[in-house]
Amino acid sequence: MAKNNKDKKPTPKVEAAPTSNGKDKNTVEVLQTGDFMKKLTDNGTGTAGLSPDGTVLALNGLKSMIHDNPRAAEYYGLSDDQVKNFNKLTVAGFATVLAIEIVDGKSKFAQKMLANQIEAVNAISEYTGITIDKKLLPAPDASGAIEVPSDNIKVSKETEKKIKEEKKIAEKAITDPTKIENDEQLKASLVALLSDMKEARPYERIMKAIMFYNSYLTFQASKAENKDEAIAEVKKLSTVDLFSKVTEIAGPHVYSLEGICKMLRATISKTGSVIPAFCLFRNASANPKTKVTPDDAIVADMLKVLISWSAKAGIEETNKRIATANRTIEKNQDKVGVVNAQKALIEKLNGDLEYYNSFVAIVNDPTFEVADNYDEVIENKDHELYKKVKAAHDNILSTYYKDVDLNTVDAKTLNNNVKQYCGIITNLFRDPLARSIAYSKSELLPIQVEEPEEKK
Repeated sequence: MAKNNKDKKPTPKVEAAPTSNGKDKNTVEVLQTGDFMKKLTDNGTGTAGLSPDGTVLALNGLKSMIHDNPRAAEYYGLSDDQVKNFNKLTVAGFATVLAIEIVDGKSKFAQKMLANQIEAVNAISEYTGITIDKKLLPAPDASGAIEVPSDNIKVSKETEKKIKEEKKIAEKAITDPTKIENDEQLKASLVALLSDMKEARPYERIMKAIMFYNSYLTFQASKAENKDEAIAEVKKLSTVDLFSKVTEIAGPHVYSLEGICKMLRATISKTGSVIPAFCLFRNASANPKTKVTPDDAIVADMLKVLISWSAKAGIEETNKRIATANRTIEKNQDKVGVVNAQKALIEKLNGDLEYYNSFVAIVNDPTFEVADNYDEVIENKDHELYKKVKAAHDNILSTYYKDVDLNTVDAKTLNNNVKQYCGIITNLFRDPLARSIAYSKSELLPIQVEEPEEKK
């Protein structure tokens, strides 16, 4: 797993790791979870270069997949056992680290994992491009751990290509925003920050890229003839303005965020609501040391940009394929088989466009359907909106009341607050002039703990 420091992509404002120990590629290291993470964090021995501080815990699914949302089984596509102990974005994070290590690593290794951890990685393979081949794996040891050789960790060709492209771009990064001389260096620097797996939280990587870009713009403005006016214009840019521009410059070249983006948009598409995805991303954005989460408005803005960014590449590629199919039809009017095949392809691709546009529309202009119908639906499993409302309900409880014993609180008060949060979250994604005044944090009630004798 060791590799030389010169092979690591430069990361703006992050000190380079020391030189590796240069172990032979054919050496197989059998590592306990703690040892594996130490190898990834210490002395430059890991390609991913994870930092050894507390932020690593958010990615350390190989040690303990955190349970930010234990109520997610019914709509996240995992079994109850798989979803019981971990957050899906966390699984995507360390699966991404493993994929990068397999592609870029210089030596073989073996990793001890629990059976449900292996299943969790495989359950989201469509999003991350990595699977663990369970054939010929040894039996679990006394603790239930299974030794998984790196040869059993498979990375798809498409994913491998993306990882190599990302690395190639990031290698040209400039660490000082005042030293950037051209657009290529700016793009490389932003890609390097967004793909820097030393930062466990996507939120932290995004904020570093935003701050770097803001520093770059401010420096450029300081060189303008009308310096004061130019700097004032930069200061007017909001977080969402800056992040939107960062994604535009970075382009579709950040594999390190791709799995997370795909899962967020799949959650939106499957539940038909932005609320579960917001809660999922908010929980994944919490500081692992302090447990403090970013401001909800910033989380919503970031999620909106991430979803649009994720969809844009798919929409552009799909439109190109449709155009190619139409040209093929024009050139082969006399070939019925070819024409019919291309028409069938175009029909499928139009369906793909509908899929992309559907979750973008939910994020950019969500309705108040869940909040407005909450009281009527939450206890009625036969209602057509039940699954959508229940998904929002469970995620809100796991996000805002995860430290509360729900068996000890007044049910009416709790339901009032969950309903309010459904509307409050929806408001975050709507135009300020289209928000509902019926939903506000001022309408949240103090949680009343019922006395034991009041319990039935």
